[in-house]
Amino acid sequence: MKSKLQEYLREDIGSGDITTELLVPPEQKGTAKIVAKERCVLAGVLEASEVFMELGAKAVVKRKDGTVAKPGDVVLTVSGSARSLLTGERLALNFLMRMSGIATVTNHLLVKCRKINPGVRIAATRKTTPGFREFEKRAVSLGGGDPHRFGLDDAILIKDNHINVAGGVAEALRRAKGSRPGRMRSWLSTRARTSSCWTTSAPTTRGRCTGSSRSAGRRSSWRPREASGRTTSRSTRTPRT
Repeated sequence: MKSKLQEYLREDIGSGDITTELLVPPEQKGTAKIVAKERCVLAGVLEASEVFMELGAKAVVKRKDGTVAKPGDVVLTVSGSARSLLTGERLALNFLMRMSGIATVTNHLLVKCRKINPGVRIAATRKTTPGFREFEKRAVSLGGGDPHRFGLDDAILIKDNHINVAGGVAEALRRAKGSRPGRMRSWLSTRARTSSCWTTSAPTTRGRCTGSSRSAGRRSSWRPREASGRTTSRSTRTPRT
């Protein structure tokens, strides 16, 4: 994490924080606090504190990652060189705001889904911000979700384009199962309207509906274990029986 933080600081500071260096004497000291403006599941507190410490300031965590903060709660206090506080402010807040947003939405969906089925898991995709994946995946975990695959080398996930290139579901499964190293996790991901998905026997492969309505998944002859695509708070609702 430290190398990433240093990279982000170099990106932001460049050859120097011109405004701060012109307006703030190097000997001036200061204190600051980060306060929650709305209810949220906190994530990025650790990263935010590390940003300030990397710049030579002292950071004290008041609310830990994974806890719920209410409006007005003090999340973090920092003290030290006023220049360090001003220079690190934006990057620290970027971590906190983005990661807390992800953790909060993840937790909201999880709570809503588990009212319907206590066994539901909310899993993240690889649709992450380039260079920020480890932090966004960590935010998902802090919100109670499953980070799922961290990269292409983490598991086998057969998608529609793989199926098209391989020549069909059965052939794609045969190739994957024949060369799968050890007990590597594997998933078959296809659209609900692809009927061959539901009639293919694949006991060692998890199934997933992508980009489909929940009703389409319920109509299939092989009930999917996962649903993906267009998943929002509005689309997660109690299914009609």
